[in-house]
Amino acid sequence: MQGRRSCLFTMIMNTPLAAVNGLRWKTYIAGAICSVPALFFWGVAVVLILPKVKTVLSASGHDASDVGWLSRNPLFLVAYGRFILIPILTLLVSLELFSRQWPRYRRLGVSLLVWLLNVAVLYGLTLLLLCVLLSASGLSGR
Repeated sequence: MQGRRSCLFTMIMNTPLAAVNGLRWKTYIAGAICSVPALFFWGVAVVLILPKVKTVLSASGHDASDVGWLSRNPLFLVAYGRFILIPILTLLVSLELFSRQWPRYRRLGVSLLVWLLNVAVLYGLTLLLLCVLLSASGLSGR
């Protein structure tokens, strides 16, 4: 039993770090692939749904500013997306180049970023729906 445990320990200690943590390009490709649906649906919402939301708001006698934070909040990612994306990409490149601990946490970090993107898109789409529903029912609280 002792010999088998020693052999297993030696095998684990001699395993390359890339084999344990995965290849970096595979992690980033998987993250990008998992981000595509959120980016696609957000793009469709901005191009197709948002003009209709504005039409519904104006037809119901409301301006987009009448609904307040509900109408401004979903557009936050559209207006400031590049100012959020550039520091995140800079941080990832810096971690890849200068951090020795990053390979251990790379998969977790990329997964967390993809999860946050998906949550932000669902949040934005939900707020767009609420904006229309509240303005159509007259409960927007002017």
